[in-house]
Amino acid sequence: MERKRAEAALRKADRRKDEFLAMLGHELRNPLGVIKTAAHLLRTDGPPDPELAQLRETIELEVSQMARLLDDLLDISRIERGLIRLKKEPCDLAAIVRQVVESRRPVLEETCLDLSLDVPAQPLWVIGDRTRLAQIVGNLLDNANKFTDRGGQVTVRLSEDLSEKAALLIVRDSGIGIEPALLALVFEPFVQADKSLARSRSGLGLGLALVKGLVELQSGEVGASSDGLGRGSEFTVRLPSAKAPASLVKSNGLAVKATHCRRVLVIEDNSAAAQSLQKFLVKNGHTVEVALRGSDGIEAAQRFQPEIVLCDIGLPGLDGYAVAQALRQEPKLKGAYLIAVSGYGQEGNRRRALEAGFDRYLTKPIDLAELERLFGGTTFDE
Repeated sequence: MERKRAEAALRKADRRKDEFLAMLGHELRNPLGVIKTAAHLLRTDGPPDPELAQLRETIELEVSQMARLLDDLLDISRIERGLIRLKKEPCDLAAIVRQVVESRRPVLEETCLDLSLDVPAQPLWVIGDRTRLAQIVGNLLDNANKFTDRGGQVTVRLSEDLSEKAALLIVRDSGIGIEPALLALVFEPFVQADKSLARSRSGLGLGLALVKGLVELQSGEVGASSDGLGRGSEFTVRLPSAKAPASLVKSNGLAVKATHCRRVLVIEDNSAAAQSLQKFLVKNGHTVEVALRGSDGIEAAQRFQPEIVLCDIGLPGLDGYAVAQALRQEPKLKGAYLIAVSGYGQEGNRRRALEAGFDRYLTKPIDLAELERLFGGTTFDE
């Protein structure tokens, strides 16, 4: 009986931990989203002052770092509980690596690191989740950036092992290296290489643990090697390679007009978030209306006839799920593309949103570059 009570207490504590992490993520994502959008608007609309430009870039970089730390914290909990669901499809790993490296290049150059890239010119196909593959590459680059002194070197190399039918990704740095005692534990959660009081190189100790979990979920392997302290580190990811897909272009969404100007309805109860998002969208040529409540959003949609609806989930009164269900019942809004926007990033929230009628689920803070691509592409791909 004592053991059963102890087990029940552990399950209850585990459930409360997950609930706390979910709420923490939601509460932190909302202000991060506002700051990120405001910084973007300042960058595009602000005065051309070099000092101000540097401050704006600093804000954007730090917000991105906070968002990544938050994602790492939530993702490691999901992996441990088996709650990560991957959207596996044919992916050109060469293109993903190239894109992630170029997106991280300014961050590494900020710390005076020499970043070199060696990837095949032709596609290297694997079956995996595109977003999670990019996260693997990004986490390895963040780790190299964190543990390599200014003036150091980081090399990213991608190749195909034809004998084993595998894609081989190697990220090598000239950083502080890994002592032998720590090498066997480097992929364990919360392991810290920096034990100094300053903790100048430490994060949450989750980045490499996430890499291992995400690689294994995609039938791959990851390993680490180092010649010792002060002699750099090398991380190797091996993923099964795949044949090129029969069709390289898949279009199953709403076509975007050549002008890319859309009628957009934003339903968001956080007025600061709604206003900053509205300014961003208007600046990009869209016609935008804002509603601060779910019921007002439904009324505005009936009148405004939006092509795209960006709807928060945690609305007062009618929540986002109810709003989506109501909009799907309106014959005139059948063609509207519904995008859920939420501070909750659990798979259950995503699944429930799609079941309610949303076409896409975006987690705050919204990746504004992704939003621009979504609005400006040729199709809304699922």
